[in-house]
Amino acid sequence: MIGERLQMVRKHYRVRQAELANILGVSKFTVQSWEQDKSNPSYETLAKICQMYHVSSNFLLGLTDQLPTYQEDSSVPLFQGLNEESQGMLKSYADFLRVQQKSSGESISK
Repeated sequence: MIGERLQMVRKHYRVRQAELANILGVSKFTVQSWEQDKSNPSYETLAKICQMYHVSSNFLLGLTDQLPTYQEDSSVPLFQGLNEESQGMLKSYADFLRVQQKSSGESISK
């Protein structure tokens, strides 16, 4: 059950297996194994996946069929492969651009 749902949310965010593996510190073959229901992620990894994709563990585990309400967060792919310092710099730059747009009267879209 985890495999099918993990694959669904991963594809929703347009993340390749290799990218997810890199983010989680596992091999691409490990992600493939999860998605084929040959093995399961650890509890810690499952929690990271839930946070990253804004889904509940109950959904991934098949305890509920309530589809996740995806947050349209286009920043998820932007942070892939970046360390915490670089992610902070990227967030700061986004904040700077928002201030620039606001001061120039442009509308801010999500």
